[in-house]
Amino acid sequence: MEGAPSSGAELTDAVLRSYSVARNFAPQEDEDQNATITSLDFHRNGERCVTSRNDGVLSLVNCLSGTVAKTIFTKRYGVGLVRFTHHPDCVIFSSDNSANDHRIRYHSFFDNKFLRYYTGHTDK
Repeated sequence: MEGAPSSGAELTDAVLRSYSVARNFAPQEDEDQNATITSLDFHRNGERCVTSRNDGVLSLVNCLSGTVAKTIFTKRYGVGLVRFTHHPDCVIFSSDNSANDHRIRYHSFFDNKFLRYYTGHTDK
């Protein structure tokens, strides 16, 4: 909105350069040391963050405490892009597997189960 008063600090080059890493989540001993985060999304209330890795792992991070709240292993389906839904415990993510089934999976972290599958296509 033009003309609206700013409610926070101005984001300048100097402000960005003053930022530093607050926390680094190193891989655990039983995790793949070469795994990389491929997708990240914050819930709209800002209290939670979900990440996906190229080794098929979804992690739910509590942004207030800076801890990993839950980890879900989806190596069978793989994980591409992940996004929160309306609920802070539910996410949708694209499958990234060798079967290339183009499915979107609706998952609940609370119940640790898939709520629904949506079949995709490659047609235009």
